[in-house]
Amino acid sequence: MDKLSLPITGFYEPLITCAVNNDNDTEVFVQAYHRYEKVAKFFTYDFKNDSTSQVHQVELEEASQINFPLKTFYSSVHKEFYTFYRQGHCLKAKAENL
Repeated sequence: MDKLSLPITGFYEPLITCAVNNDNDTEVFVQAYHRYEKVAKFFTYDFKNDSTSQVHQVELEEASQINFPLKTFYSSVHKEFYTFYRQGHCLKAKAENL
């Protein structure tokens, strides 16, 4: 997003995670985190149609600058994407709202 959103020195985890929507094999959920602004931005990309959904964002006010996303999963049962963070935050996004 900018030079301040680069990964933390010494950590191999990037500040971005992705997950495939198992109900739609052409759609990928992308979530990027800006650790200085403490904002998670996410969208879906459909590589078959070469289209991107609207970009949504969520502010993590109580996070520190060394927070980062660890993993993103898709739940076929709940039709939601879940992103888990180093400091215990969990963000969820409904697939049909993206």
